[in-house]
Amino acid sequence: MIQNAILYVLRKKKRTCILFIILTTVLSFLYSSLNIMKLSNNLENNLYKISNTSISITQKDNQNFEINQFKEMENIQEIKEIIPQYDCLAKATNVEVVDGIQKVERENLPEILKNTFSIESTNSTKNNVLFNSGIFTIIDGRHIEKNDREKILIHEELAKKNNLKLNDKIILKEANANNLNEEKNEKEKNKEKEYEIVGIYEGKGQEKYTGLTSDYTENQIFALYAYDDKEDENKNDTLNSINVYMKNIGK
Repeated sequence: MIQNAILYVLRKKKRTCILFIILTTVLSFLYSSLNIMKLSNNLENNLYKISNTSISITQKDNQNFEINQFKEMENIQEIKEIIPQYDCLAKATNVEVVDGIQKVERENLPEILKNTFSIESTNSTKNNVLFNSGIFTIIDGRHIEKNDREKILIHEELAKKNNLKLNDKIILKEANANNLNEEKNEKEKNKEKEYEIVGIYEGKGQEKYTGLTSDYTENQIFALYAYDDKEDENKNDTLNSINVYMKNIGK
């Protein structure tokens, strides 16, 4: 049987070549189809993971809430990580803000709201939507991590204007716009604190103009939200929002 098969192949060379080409083509199409199906499944899983693994919780009318309200969520097995976020304004004593064209003019602006920075406190800038989406990119240094204390990220334009580099220090003090007339309260709560630069980022975010220098992306600073820091007497246990990241349960 083997000899007959060999003789048939040798005698019918053209027919054998045609059959070989046909089989090769069919197998190539099958292999390509399998690869396309595999890529489609991977894309579907990735999209499912992105769209179903995190939620953001905020109060109505931009009200703050207490971190203790969400302590019980830490016991839920499906939750991978809880990232709090607290936004506020701050003033610096040893650096200058980046100026720009302001679309909103405000008369009789209180001194406490002049030359302010926007501070976003969180325990993980790596998972921040602005960095995840590619709007902001770290160009020098690293992200803020959970165990960092008095560490910040600043914009490259702010660094250029003030000749700042990694490991330099910035002295910040929260500017509480809700207590403009409580001078005593300001002196007690808004104590200056020194922060070390561990990362410099680039990018341009969406800006809302309210007449303050903190509206500009270049004046946005990222810091650690240390709600578990018992040694910090000036810590704020309130949040603007909380981001809950779920485990990758897949489909």
